Amino acid sequence: SGVAKSAPSRRVSAAVAQSQLAEEGDVSVSDDRDSVEPSSSAIDEIAERLAAFYAVLGEGRSNGGIEDSILLDFLGAVPGLLVEEPATVCTKLEQLSGSWGLHLSTMALFFTHVPDAWERPVEALVDQMARLGVVLGCSAGEAANLIGAVPPLFNIRATTIIKDKLDALGLRLGLPLLATVQLVTRQPLLWAVPPQHIQSGVPRLCNRLGLTTSEAQDLIARVPPILVLDEVQLQLQVGPLAATLRAPPAALIELLGRCLGLVSVPPEVLGSNLANLAAALGVEPCDALELATRQPALLAAQLPALVAVLEALQAGLALPNRLAALRVLLVEPALMGDTTEQGLTGRLESLAAAFQMSVVELRALAAQQPTLLVVAPSTIRAALAKAAADPEAPRLPADCLQLLLEDPGAFIALGYSEEVMGMWPVRLGLDPGDVEDLVDSQPALLELSPNTVKARLESLAALFGIPLRIAAQLVRKNPALATIPPNVVITRVKSLALALGQTMQTVGVMVAKSPAVLACAVATPGELNKDLKPYAGAVQEVTAAYEYYTMEWLSKGLKEVAPSRVQSFSSMDRR
Repeated sequence: SGVAKSAPSRRVSAAVAQSQLAEEGDVSVSDDRDSVEPSSSAIDEIAERLAAFYAVLGEGRSNGGIEDSILLDFLGAVPGLLVEEPATVCTKLEQLSGSWGLHLSTMALFFTHVPDAWERPVEALVDQMARLGVVLGCSAGEAANLIGAVPPLFNIRATTIIKDKLDALGLRLGLPLLATVQLVTRQPLLWAVPPQHIQSGVPRLCNRLGLTTSEAQDLIARVPPILVLDEVQLQLQVGPLAATLRAPPAALIELLGRCLGLVSVPPEVLGSNLANLAAALGVEPCDALELATRQPALLAAQLPALVAVLEALQAGLALPNRLAALRVLLVEPALMGDTTEQGLTGRLESLAAAFQMSVVELRALAAQQPTLLVVAPSTIRAALAKAAADPEAPRLPADCLQLLLEDPGAFIALGYSEEVMGMWPVRLGLDPGDVEDLVDSQPALLELSPNTVKARLESLAALFGIPLRIAAQLVRKNPALATIPPNVVITRVKSLALALGQTMQTVGVMVAKSPAVLACAVATPGELNKDLKPYAGAVQEVTAAYEYYTMEWLSKGLKEVAPSRVQSFSSMDRR
């Protein structure tokens, strides 16, 4: 049944219990005195209450319920909600849903973001959103969505204050009030943007970048600091370049969202480099754009090495074309390591023997979950043996294969003892939490020794002039940097520095922050591509503006949500 499918785990129940019951005293305090652990009885009680709510409001209900993850966040966010009757909670949500024309999941998100609103009677909430909607020229549902996106607005009783702020913002954006409301709802950070910061509104973005009004709003929603750039910095004509690459404008908007500095590069520079990259890889220019967007750090490798890996993947996995091989690599950049056709064949045979399947079947699975191909046979054997010997719930190879497909990190961890896993933070010189985040995001790193991983992190830290911990975060964001040998990355940065006439440190910082700039400097070994040289300074200026204004607006937004956290530390002593 849907209830059984949605039943929360004991771990989830414990987490909710910790947040809901800590202030009620039904907890036991751990030895370190820094955290509160809920008692077993509290966990059981919470699990029972969660199951009741899941039955009434969860995905399994016949007429469309709340997504499980959203429901769990909702139940954990609103204080005291779990002690209410599920039917009563459901009735309130359904009444508001009908009044505002919003789905139950959207209603749950609203109260997750604005938990104080739950204490208000339905009639008061309906009246408040109706009045705000009239003032803003939008529906009550759109007004509720705006409040859910920008929670501090809920406590502003004078609706004209909200309208005046949005009017001023819309004037600088070049948008009518309703469109401004909808854009701020999509990108709440805009509420914290002082109108005077905006240099380029929607009309200028359309004119300079060749965008439609809708596409310009998509770009603003994706990367708000585009607004602070002046006319000269807006060089990349997205619309025409998208047509040349035979890619949707949304693909280039996503690229700019990940590397705003490229907006200052003329379209012919990026377009010609992507075309050259596509020709070398045996794919279309739009596919090269996908590479530059999803895994730009792969461009730090030597071009012939990248081609060789794609050839090995296409042959070893019997893929129909080079594009299929590229997409396998984009899913698992660790394959950029020592991947050969012969090595893939041997790995597939080992997997087939371990999981009692044919090589053909495993080959198809590996194309869907390429992490299969970076797990060592010894790790697989150890994990299978450990799973089969579990006294509480022994698992067959087929069960383990499903785990490997759905959660590679969990499966790989089975193949290591707790003692070995505990040595990783010590060997890497990082906090256990940082190591856990790193391994969770890139389970393939467990197939390298801690010393190898540390050496690569230290090399990246030295190259980019950053602490080891930041290098680990960088690798989490750009996993290819942990796979490509450090000397190759150093060589690539050195060549680019020579081509741009800048220091290695300057170029190293640029590549670390925006590896997609390498898409403007496609070159074979020994070749210096100087296409980016006239625009490197502009790229760096735009990147600096992106960082500065993002932090400025985030800080301003945080002051509105929790002023004491930013404006004064003295209040902490009075609590």
